[in-house]
Amino acid sequence: MSNQAPATVACVRVANSDEVLDRAAALLSLLGGLEQFVKPGDTVFLKPNFVAPFAHAVTDFNLVRHVVNAVKACGGKPILGESSGFEFDTAKTLQVVGAYDLAASLQIPLLNLDTEPFKTLPGSLPFGELRVAQIVYDADVFINLPKLKQHSLTAMTGALKNLFGVLHRDTRRRMHAWNVHKGIALINQVIQPQLTLIDGIVTLTRAVYGQAETLGVLLGGTDSLALDRFGCRLLGLDEAQVAHVRYVRRSRPEASYQTIGDTPDLPELKSQSMSIGTRVHRALMQGAFAADLPYSTLKGGRSLLPRLHFEIGVKPQLIASRCTECGDCVPVCPVDAIDLSAKRIIPERCECLRCLKCVAICPEDAIEVKGWRRPG
Repeated sequence: MSNQAPATVACVRVANSDEVLDRAAALLSLLGGLEQFVKPGDTVFLKPNFVAPFAHAVTDFNLVRHVVNAVKACGGKPILGESSGFEFDTAKTLQVVGAYDLAASLQIPLLNLDTEPFKTLPGSLPFGELRVAQIVYDADVFINLPKLKQHSLTAMTGALKNLFGVLHRDTRRRMHAWNVHKGIALINQVIQPQLTLIDGIVTLTRAVYGQAETLGVLLGGTDSLALDRFGCRLLGLDEAQVAHVRYVRRSRPEASYQTIGDTPDLPELKSQSMSIGTRVHRALMQGAFAADLPYSTLKGGRSLLPRLHFEIGVKPQLIASRCTECGDCVPVCPVDAIDLSAKRIIPERCECLRCLKCVAICPEDAIEVKGWRRPG
């Protein structure tokens, strides 16, 4: 029998984003207050999930606001940093989602980790060396701010997987190509945030282009495994069927956790039988990441994944016969991808973002969402 005390997972109910500022304070109080983690003069690195240019896909901005202000109240110096999803351009994603405006309003730096220095660490086969954002090691405190969601490749994403955003894209590419689940387990051996606060207010059925579902909770704690185990339960997933959670548990077979605070409603466990579509999708993505390894070497670090996602994944498509050339879509496109005279969307520009703003703005329904596994 293990004498190890169970990890603590704090939970508070949140009806909507407007309640986050007050409820985040209650969450931190349950954990003993932020002052036990942040001391005057500390540099505090905050890692949200800004994976894609959609509000429901990213960490709630009011949670980020509260944590930033709480860090400042402790005398700390907060710094935000992120690298977006592999198929998206980080700078454009941060711009479209409003992260740069958020950071400016809070008067703190926002780092595009793709352009920041990396520290090289010894790795293990088959992943090779690991390249981790230098800010992780330069900061005195690392606070992880994930978004709780389901995920097409890993079943769920939360505390453990959110650390992928501090990895160089070459490291992520190799992990996805060989075994993304073992890669998540490995990086969580190398990096342990001092504190994790999870946004579970609105979740998605997939990491980016899924359907939004209200869950209405914030979670917090110091143990990423415990948080994700409880996160699985909140999503109706059997943790034993979530491979990266299972791999991390292998190194901590006696680990247990207890919850404090509010008691949320727990859904029935979903069927664990994987559909043929999901199996095919995962196999295709595994093959795509494997092919991307030699491609990126030949192309100086460029990736084929943005184009692949554009060709077979979710994307906007302009239906020329419906287009009246009103021009409403042109100014809302962040990447100038709409050729109105030709009534087409330019793949080379759209592929790095696929924000679908043009779909929402078109008064003639002349731009539709196309692709395999599109939302809705």
